[in-house]
Amino acid sequence: VPAHHYELQTFTEKRETNWSYAPHKGIDIDSATSGRAPLPWEVDEPPVSMFKEEVRVVTVPHTGVVKTCHKCRGSGGMTCGECYGKGWMRCLHCHGDAYQSDGGAGLGRDRCYYCQHSKHGHGHMECDKCQAKGKVSCATCEGTTHIRSFIQLSISWRVVTAEHIDTKLSIPDNFIRNASGQVAFEEEKPKVVPVDAFKDEVIKMASAQLVASHASKFPDEKILRQRHQVRVVPVTKVNFLFMAMKTKFTFLTILTLSLAVGAAVSCRGSWYSGRSRFQWLSV
Repeated sequence: VPAHHYELQTFTEKRETNWSYAPHKGIDIDSATSGRAPLPWEVDEPPVSMFKEEVRVVTVPHTGVVKTCHKCRGSGGMTCGECYGKGWMRCLHCHGDAYQSDGGAGLGRDRCYYCQHSKHGHGHMECDKCQAKGKVSCATCEGTTHIRSFIQLSISWRVVTAEHIDTKLSIPDNFIRNASGQVAFEEEKPKVVPVDAFKDEVIKMASAQLVASHASKFPDEKILRQRHQVRVVPVTKVNFLFMAMKTKFTFLTILTLSLAVGAAVSCRGSWYSGRSRFQWLSV
């Protein structure tokens, strides 16, 4: 009794846009003066190959705009986060005391070697992060005071798979799915229609339901291509009497099956189910 495995694959494309920015370093930009900005689906970006998942990010042409940096408000710098704009920090060696901590108490203690020449006073050290300026370069505009804004287009291609397995015997679906079988029907089109040239009514009904489901399942995506196939997986059911015990086995694939009266049984299969578990070899 053969099992049938129907599989439908839909290859879709989704496009989303958002504003992005980068430091403006004085180079020419592709602005609206160069032409009309295309709509998301007007940008020519085909997939590398069909039924291969991919994500790609591109810049929409003619959307560039130069603006004052919103982070530093055009100053090109930000308050240093280490010294909070002071330009100096408390000396880590004397903890701001200006004297060495191991010299004992009283006037005989030595000045701290690390901060004794600091221009910010004893007990203070210049901030290394901002070079004692109190400000650091703005990370958003990289100190240029301006940014280049543009529309970014994100394109994602994915493969959505649906399937139906029809078997008359009690075999787990994953065994049918992973078995090799034989392709009895295969088709690939921009949009497929339900399988009709197949004698199994269950498969024909399942194909009609899955194709209709995929047709309305992706409102925000475009269907680029579809393909479906029907595989036939041979399944053999064996009933026999061995040593006065009635046993039943179901095989996905029978490679060898031989019976000898009063002798032995030799059988091999990729999967079986039965009330008893035996492993017979040729005897």
